[in-house]
Amino acid sequence: MKDMDPEEQLKRMTRYDIILTEVERSGQKLWHAMLGAAYVENELHIDDPEILNAIRYHTTGRAHMTLLEKVLFVADFTSSDRDYPGVEDIRKAARKSLLEAMLSGMTYTIQDLTERRLAIHPDTIAAYNEAVLEARAI
Repeated sequence: MKDMDPEEQLKRMTRYDIILTEVERSGQKLWHAMLGAAYVENELHIDDPEILNAIRYHTTGRAHMTLLEKVLFVADFTSSDRDYPGVEDIRKAARKSLLEAMLSGMTYTIQDLTERRLAIHPDTIAAYNEAVLEARAI
C-alpha cells in the first residue's frame, strides 16, 4: 500500500470505510498503515487483532503497544533500506533495547515533524509519553 498513488489510497480507504481524522488526512505517510491493516483483514481474511494492530500502528505507535507492535514499529524505523539522517543512532539504540529504540524513533519523528511544522498524530504522543514514563521507572 505504501507505494500506491495517494488518490488510489483514498479510494481504497473509502471502500474499507476508513474515516481519516484531520491529522491523518494531513499526514499522507500514515495512510499505508491504516490501509494495509484494512487490506490484510478484508482481502487476506486475517482477523488476528494483534497482527492487524501491529500493521495499523507501525507508523505512529500508540499507548499500550504489544510486543509485536513494538517490534514492527522499530523494524520499520531501522530496516536496511532506510537511510535518513539519524537512522544509525536508532539502530544503535535497537541493539541496546527495544524501549531505547522506540524512544529514539519517536523522538526523531516528533522533532522532525515539529521542525517542519507538521501535525503529530495523538497516538505518537501517547506512545512517547508512555515510553518515557516506562524508561524512568527502570
